[in-house]
Amino acid sequence: MQRELTNVCSGLSAMAINNNMIYVGSTSGDIIRIVDETPDIIANTGGVVSSLCFSQDGALFCGDLIHHAVLYLESDSDLIEFVKDHEGSPLRGPTGLYFDALGDLYFVDGGPFGSTSLASPKGMLMSVSDQLLEDLSGECMAYPSAITMDKKEKVIFVTETCTNRLLKFVQHPQGVWHASIFHQFAGGFGPTAVCMTERHIIVGRSDLSTEGIGRVSFLTHDGSLLRSVDLPEGNWISDIAVMNRRLYIAERTTGNIYSMSI
Repeated sequence: MQRELTNVCSGLSAMAINNNMIYVGSTSGDIIRIVDETPDIIANTGGVVSSLCFSQDGALFCGDLIHHAVLYLESDSDLIEFVKDHEGSPLRGPTGLYFDALGDLYFVDGGPFGSTSLASPKGMLMSVSDQLLEDLSGECMAYPSAITMDKKEKVIFVTETCTNRLLKFVQHPQGVWHASIFHQFAGGFGPTAVCMTERHIIVGRSDLSTEGIGRVSFLTHDGSLLRSVDLPEGNWISDIAVMNRRLYIAERTTGNIYSMSI
């Protein structure tokens, strides 16, 4: 594993890759595009960016914890509300976004860290299709922080940080979602990032203790742990993404982006 970019921003909280270009978000609300290894602020939400994702048509979407909303970048700097409430109640704050091939948005609503916890497991899995917001899980998760889907886009994987596990959601029958524990981790604090490749499910795991270190774990598609790799520095993995057979890892406390061949 190598350090790809150093101190990209303070409070590096999200990352997405589009057209071989890295975009990051920060806890100060900045949305930053990396151009020739130089950070370029392209927008500010006025809040706290928690997640970034590109739609199928290349539009940049972000979750914001202060606005309790999913926003999208309409131009180079204009941010527009996409969804912010469910049945008249505000969202807690989207913490992970994923667009499928049909253009439907799936997201987890975990809120600010600690607001959905073991004592109050009220995080939710939700979707937006044809401008219709749907609750897929009910209030049941202790800080759901990241989301991805399998290659056939039939299964949803969610990192549930405060229980230190990766959840699997399947439909049976169509339109009815059920959850199970796909992998239970041990040690550290909990998973905070996830992505899928043809060979692996890759999970970024954070350890918020003083002496903790971030760790990337590789799972098989049946949930077995193959191996884990520690970060050189930093204990909070805020996001991971794959580009050109390399895994990129965003670490919040240092503001660094690391990479490794996969």
